[in-house]
Amino acid sequence: MSEFAVQQVIDFLTDLVGPVSDVVVVGAGAWSTAFGFSTAEARKVARFGQFRGDFEKDRIAGSWSSEGLPIPPVSDIGEAFEGYYAISEHCQGVPLESLDASGWASVLPSLVTALDRLRSVAPKDAQGFGGWGPYDMPFPSWRAFILAVVTDEPERRTHGWTDKLRKHESAYTTFERGYRELDALTDSLHPEPNVVHADLLERNVHVADSRIAGIFDWGSSHLGDFLYDVAWLEFWSPWYPAMSQIDVVAAARTRFGESGANLDNFDERMRCALIHIGLDHLAYNAWTGNRSALDAVDERLRGVLAVR
Repeated sequence: MSEFAVQQVIDFLTDLVGPVSDVVVVGAGAWSTAFGFSTAEARKVARFGQFRGDFEKDRIAGSWSSEGLPIPPVSDIGEAFEGYYAISEHCQGVPLESLDASGWASVLPSLVTALDRLRSVAPKDAQGFGGWGPYDMPFPSWRAFILAVVTDEPERRTHGWTDKLRKHESAYTTFERGYRELDALTDSLHPEPNVVHADLLERNVHVADSRIAGIFDWGSSHLGDFLYDVAWLEFWSPWYPAMSQIDVVAAARTRFGESGANLDNFDERMRCALIHIGLDHLAYNAWTGNRSALDAVDERLRGVLAVR
């Protein structure tokens, strides 16, 4: 946001909660921008975006917070700047992806514990697979949700990605190849629905004192295979050399096994999630027009598809 927009945020927060100070941008993603600010009582975070459903999911997720699975509570949601705002508690710590190799090694037990604890929560009245928020429509099966990655309907936020992706021959060819394998893989895999965060990097997980201090931004969360979050970290690990030195997959597999999770068809389920993540981000980066990101995801997914 511009400096003028920051002043708008200051004025808005002052009207909402009273005098504020130290208002600074603390994060900006595809769908929202976050500002840290201080009141006389506490440090808080205000996020502004176009999708109220994302903030409602954050509020619901806050009710799951427990030891080992810290999720900052959302105290207020409303309308602002022709969109919506959400106010939540400030989370101490540094982003997970900013850690060095030593930091990753130290936080790994806490990270896999959080992923394991996430399997035990369930959104109220949620059914099926895919979106679980108040504005999401679930899919009747996991396979239906996974294969919907190919859809490009008007209600999708990234509508129009197909035509844009076709202009990039390599990426489009990779997408078609990956989708064919995804179609074949999902026919025999039937995981139970669990809560998946599906966006564990990009400042959405904070670490303090070698422990997970907070997990937020649940807008991309869905009901699906809990191994998806492990695959998420594995897919993006080449972007973070320090993370690449740590075997997150092995640590998570051990933790899940100790807690009695269903690890049947582990390799196939991981491969399915990796391919889905790659396809989804080919679509997304084609839509945004970010050529360098598109090429990087194309290369990563081609590497995944080459390994059997």
